[in-house]
Amino acid sequence: MYIGALVHWYGLCSAVVRWGNVFSVEYHLQCGVRQGGVLSPVLFAVYVNSLIEMLRHSGYGCYVDSLFVGCVMYANDILGVSASIHKLQLMVDICCSEAAKLDIKFSASKSQAIRIGKSHRTDICHITLNGCPICFLMNLSI
Repeated sequence: MYIGALVHWYGLCSAVVRWGNVFSVEYHLQCGVRQGGVLSPVLFAVYVNSLIEMLRHSGYGCYVDSLFVGCVMYANDILGVSASIHKLQLMVDICCSEAAKLDIKFSASKSQAIRIGKSHRTDICHITLNGCPICFLMNLSI
């Protein structure tokens, strides 16, 4: 009953594009959740749960005691935390693989990495996202 109501409700979504005082023809939305909708964060979390679970079970991310903190997600932003560059690259590869199944695209040009630690100044290999390098924002010592 609830699923049917959600399918019907989201099946009615349409939009127009406004440019100044000019409006486009109304068109039917075929995917996504309503921006600002009360249920939208919950529905998106359910949709991307498989991505988070794949990262959690990979063993590449960080834990605090038994709490997985290797993947923090807020809306459509994701933060990956790993103890090594190599494991971070493996996590990014998992994200790309799972995102393809979910029809989600991650952008290397909108992604950044930060390196923290004693050897933060040493030359390192690059992290790539779908074959494109991710920019290192800064390196921090501790």
